[in-house]
Amino acid sequence: MSKTNVFLIGLFMWVSGWAQTRMIPHVTRAAGGFSTHIQIHGLDSSAHDWALEAFDAQGLLLAAAEGTIAAGGFQSSSIADLFGIDEVSHIRIVEGDEVMFTAGYQATGEASGIAHVVEEDRFAQAWRVPAGSASVTWDGIAVVNLDDGAVDIRVVQFDGQGRLLNDRSPASLSGIAPSGKGLLVFSQAFSPVEGSFYEVQSTGDITITALRGDLDGSRFLWSNAAIPMTSPLATKTVFSSTRDGNEEIYILNEEDGELRRLTTHPAQDTEPEWSPDGHKIVFRSHRSGDGDLYVMDTDGSNLQQLTSHPALDGQPVWSPDGQQIAFSSLRSDSGRPEVFVIDVESQMVTQLTFALGVSPSWSPSGSQIVFQTLFGNNNDLSILSLIDGSLTRLTDSVAFDEAPDWSPDGTLIAFESDRHGNNEIYVMNADGTNVIRLTNHLASDENPKWSPDGKWLRFSSFRDGDFEIYALSVESGSLIRLTDSPADDEFPNTFIGR
Repeated sequence: MSKTNVFLIGLFMWVSGWAQTRMIPHVTRAAGGFSTHIQIHGLDSSAHDWALEAFDAQGLLLAAAEGTIAAGGFQSSSIADLFGIDEVSHIRIVEGDEVMFTAGYQATGEASGIAHVVEEDRFAQAWRVPAGSASVTWDGIAVVNLDDGAVDIRVVQFDGQGRLLNDRSPASLSGIAPSGKGLLVFSQAFSPVEGSFYEVQSTGDITITALRGDLDGSRFLWSNAAIPMTSPLATKTVFSSTRDGNEEIYILNEEDGELRRLTTHPAQDTEPEWSPDGHKIVFRSHRSGDGDLYVMDTDGSNLQQLTSHPALDGQPVWSPDGQQIAFSSLRSDSGRPEVFVIDVESQMVTQLTFALGVSPSWSPSGSQIVFQTLFGNNNDLSILSLIDGSLTRLTDSVAFDEAPDWSPDGTLIAFESDRHGNNEIYVMNADGTNVIRLTNHLASDENPKWSPDGKWLRFSSFRDGDFEIYALSVESGSLIRLTDSPADDEFPNTFIGR
C-alpha cells in the first residue's frame, strides 16, 4: 500500500472518529429541581449493543453503562438506575450506531411537561443560538469540550439586524477542561433583548445543547436551536492606506492577518466607516473631482455616490439605526465647516450646526451627536441634542480637542488632544468629567475609534516614522500594532462579525 493511501485512510479514520462523537451534552441536577431520564431507541429490525460513559463537569469519567436494545425496542432509565450514581454532568455515546438516545428533562415536585432532547453529534468552534421572549422564557447553553486541550468561550449578543450589543467571556465558560462542561444562563451575563441572538465562539471544538425554560418557577424546560456556524466571528478593521501609491480603502481581518484592498482608483479614497450591521462601508472619495461621500458593499462592489456637491464633504459616520449618515461639509452658506446629516434612502441633506462643527459622532441612542467646534480661539468638544437642539460644552481647554468617538455603551467619549504638547488619545465620561490620558508618546496618536464591544480603541500613530494602526485595551492599557507598512495607514474603524 502506498504512503498516500495510508495517509488517506488515516485521515478518513480521524474524520470518522470525530463524526462518531455523539453526546448528551447536559444532564440536569436533581438538586436543581429537575430530573433526567435517558431513553434508548432501537431503530431497525435487529437487536443492538450500546455503551455510554458518564462524566462530571471537570471531564472526569464517573461511570459506564452498557446493554442491548431489542429490535425496535425502547428503554427509559433514570441516571441512578443507568449508572448507579445520583449526579452526572453529561454523557458520551460510545457504542450504538443503530441506536438513538434522547434525554427527557422534567421538573420535580410539581406537574410539568417533559422536554425530549435528542443526542448531539455536531461539533464546531462557532455556534448561533436564538433568544426567546425575554418576558416569558430564559435561555442558556451547556457546552462540552471535544478538544484535546482546555477551551475558552466567548459569547457575543447581536440584535435582530446583526448589530453587536455585548461581547462577554463568562467565567463559567472559561478554561473548560477536555471532556468537561460549562453552563451559562444568558441573563447572567447579558440584558435580554427581544429579537436578539447569541454567537458562541470557542478556541476549540465544542458541542452544545441550548436550553430554554419558563420564568414562572422554571416548571418547564425544553431545548432551543443551536446552529453550528461554518466560519467563526472575526474582528475586521477597515482603514485607508497609501501602500499602493495613493490613498485607498482596505480591510484587515485581525484573526488571520488577511488584508483585502477594496478600492482601486487614482483619486483619494479615505475615512471609511462600517455600517452598524456590517454590510456597507461609507467613505470619502475625490473620484468625482470634489470630496464626496460614497457607499459600497464590504467586498468593494455595488458602489454608490451618496453626495454630489462642489464643496468638500467628509468625516462620515452612520447613525446607530443605519438610516442616516452625519458628516462634515464646507457647503454651508457661511463657508465654514459644519455638521450635516443625510438620509441614506432619500438622500435628503439637513444642516445640524451653525457655528462651526466637524468630526461628528453619534450617541448609541441616536439622540445626540458629539462634535468638535470653536469657542473663541479654543477647539473644544460639544454635544448637540437632536431632540431639542440644545448644545452642551464638554471640554474647555486651550489645547486642540478633536476626533471624538462615543463608546458603544454611551458612558464614555474617546478623543484626540494636544493638551500635553502633542496629539495623544484621551477618554472622558460622556458628561465631560474624568478626563484620562491613554497614550503617552512623542509621536502623534490620532483618530481613536471604539471597537463594537467597547473594550478596545483603534487609532493611527506616527510612532514608527509613518502612520500605522494600533489597538489599545482601554482596561489594561496594552497596545497591539495591527499594520506594518512603510506607507501611511489611517482612519481605522472596526466591526465584529462575518
